[in-house]
Amino acid sequence: MPRPRSFYPPIPGLFLYIPFFMLLFSCDSHHFLFPQPIDKINIEEFPKDFRGSWFAPEEGEDSYYRITRKNVAIITRDTIGIVSGAWPAITSSGEMIEVPFSFMPFSSITYDSLKRPVDTSSNYVVAGNLIYEMTRTGFLNRGYPFYTIADSIYYLQDDTLFIDLGQNAFLRSLNKNFYMLNILNRVHGKWWADLNDWWLLVLLEKNDQSSFNVWKPSSKLVKLSCLILPGDSSGLHYYGCAWTNDELLRLIKDGYFERSTTMYRRKN
Repeated sequence: MPRPRSFYPPIPGLFLYIPFFMLLFSCDSHHFLFPQPIDKINIEEFPKDFRGSWFAPEEGEDSYYRITRKNVAIITRDTIGIVSGAWPAITSSGEMIEVPFSFMPFSSITYDSLKRPVDTSSNYVVAGNLIYEMTRTGFLNRGYPFYTIADSIYYLQDDTLFIDLGQNAFLRSLNKNFYMLNILNRVHGKWWADLNDWWLLVLLEKNDQSSFNVWKPSSKLVKLSCLILPGDSSGLHYYGCAWTNDELLRLIKDGYFERSTTMYRRKN
């Protein structure tokens, strides 16, 4: 059962915040110039076997996907813990202490080579009874009600993101079991805007009525000649590949794509 819509702190030492653009649409290091495969037509409806509410066991059932005929709703629910003050901190003996594990710092501070503070930047802003996260580019995300325990702040981040099938996201069928979900990065927003003309590939495999498999590009892909720019510094790999359906199926068979997770149908 999903946890109730009330606030409660995580169990100390066990709370771990996982940014929830989840396994299905997570930040991937492989980005493509063209949707794949190039010789198949766009499908703008999810087959019936993929429709419903799904979760990945490693993420739990509180955050999940709801797939309808025309879109995917990504429902995210995470309790975020924030430690007051600027981090990392320096003790009287000169020892540098990082922000406690699994928490976010309210402010970030930078030091010079002599451990003298140089600059402090705010990661969050509190106004009234809401707390707002500040992005790296200086914009504020939406505000959430919060509560405090000792010197820590907690809030329940409860969001829904929709990806609609159409011009910027669509399926292409490889065979009766495999579908390639092509997603243009611009639909993700935030930092993905820097990659907005590149495509993310997610391979969906029919399993049974209660589950389906998700495949992602494997590290073996960087050996292909269609690699335009390897991600040595950025960690992002760019490809100009133009695979036919048969070529893509052969790449899957040869290990250039790997199963990343199995999604299970939610009972509620």
